[in-house]
Amino acid sequence: MVVKQSSIANRNDFLINCHGCGRIRNITPDELARSNRIVKIFGMEGLYIYQCECGDRFNVKLDFRRKPRVPCDISSFYTTLTRTSYGRKLNATGQNLYQSTVNSVIKNISVEGIGLQTHGRHDIKPGDELLVTILLRKAGKERLLERRVVVRTVQSNYIGAEFFSNDKKNPDIGFYLMAD
Repeated sequence: MVVKQSSIANRNDFLINCHGCGRIRNITPDELARSNRIVKIFGMEGLYIYQCECGDRFNVKLDFRRKPRVPCDISSFYTTLTRTSYGRKLNATGQNLYQSTVNSVIKNISVEGIGLQTHGRHDIKPGDELLVTILLRKAGKERLLERRVVVRTVQSNYIGAEFFSNDKKNPDIGFYLMAD
C-alpha cells in the first residue's frame, strides 16, 4: 500500500499530489468533512482515501500538527497528575497528586508536544495531565527537564501529549531540536 503524506505545518491547507495525472489539490481541514473526494479510513489515525478528478484513487496520510515532530529515543519518566493510576489508591486524606512514576521512552518531540512509549500497562486516557521528566543530551551536555502535558491520543502503549502553553514557550526543547 503506497501512502502519500501531507502536513499542515505552517500552512492552512493540505497539498495532495495525484499519482496518476500529477494534479496538485489544496484541501483545508474544514473541507475534509464535506468533500466527496476524500474519505477517512475508519480506525486508522490520519489515513484517508483520496479520489482525484482524473479518477485515480490513493491513500493519503494527513498530519494536522502545526510544528513537525522529530523522531528520537529519549529516556523519560511520567507521573499522573489528574487521577489515580492503574492499581493505585488515594492516601488516607484522599489526596495524592503524584500517583505513580513509570519508565518510558520519548519517540518523537516538537516544541508543542511529545509522543512517548510506556514500558508496561497503564490506564492513561485522553485529557489526563502528566508530569514528564525528560533527560536531554546534546553536544556532551545533559539537561533534566520537567514538563506538564495534556494527553491527546492513546494507542496501546503509545501516548501523544501536548505541552501546557507555558512550557511551549520554554526554550530548552527548542535548543535541543536545533541542528548541530
